Amino acid sequence: MPRHNPATQLPDATHEAYVLARSQGMGPTEAAAKVGLDNFRVVERKASFRDRLQLLQMSADGPVDPKLTLEFLVVERKRALARALASNQLKIADQHLSKLEELYAKHAELRGDVAKKEAPASAAQQTREERRAAHRAELSVVTEAAANE
Repeated sequence: MPRHNPATQLPDATHEAYVLARSQGMGPTEAAAKVGLDNFRVVERKASFRDRLQLLQMSADGPVDPKLTLEFLVVERKRALARALASNQLKIADQHLSKLEELYAKHAELRGDVAKKEAPASAAQQTREERRAAHRAELSVVTEAAANE
């Protein structure tokens, strides 16, 4: 049986609601009561649950797995923000919003204003170009002087 992709929601809606509640810091008993899950221990043992929980916690709390894409993090953060706002958890919503602001501040490609800047020429390259320009100027002066003779 293929393993569940932790970037996608769990097939069971109750289990997905449970993992979301757990990723927001609720304990197992509290999260199970909130979503109406009878036997949370069975769910907690599943690898798909553990992988999904770990992924949600990483995307919410900081250290990011390099395999995750930036777009995925933004989408997950926006979903978490929407859930927090829907449940009137303003403090959590504010945390998600500030994390989104950090992502947009750090990554210009998310803002859509990516302009490829040319790297400044190195000092050696500038010196080489200045020498070439000076040499061309000397050649033109010599050529002009020879033409006038």
